[in-house]
Amino acid sequence: MITIVPCEIRHLESMKGLAINEIPANPQDLSGSVSIIKDRTAIGSGGLIYKEKDHYYVWSVLTQECVENHKVTLHKIGRRFIDEVAPNLGIKQITAFVVADFTAGLEWAEVFGFEYEEHVPASTLGAQQDHVKMRRVWDS
Repeated sequence: MITIVPCEIRHLESMKGLAINEIPANPQDLSGSVSIIKDRTAIGSGGLIYKEKDHYYVWSVLTQECVENHKVTLHKIGRRFIDEVAPNLGIKQITAFVVADFTAGLEWAEVFGFEYEEHVPASTLGAQQDHVKMRRVWDS
């Protein structure tokens, strides 16, 4: 059985997963973030980081276990957030940096209405892998 709980730094430290976007360095950035827990172990976490007025970055860390065995749960969480929560919070746009060769992440971003913006070399982000910058915009 899995549960959804507020994200804690220790959840992020315990996972060696697939980063879809930057991981919050500041514990205050975890406010409103969630973790997926299975057998008292974090298998996924995600949330938003405020960028500027009405614009946020989405981030997540997903273990292989989470990606392979809990797609329905991930989809339900993402769909509820995109369809209900974000618009009700007045969010106008969310940017995601998806690891370029993480096919499942790119597909999920598209399913949730994110559109390709540009390919971003790893060196630009100070990352180890190239990313694809994707953006979801809500009309006013």
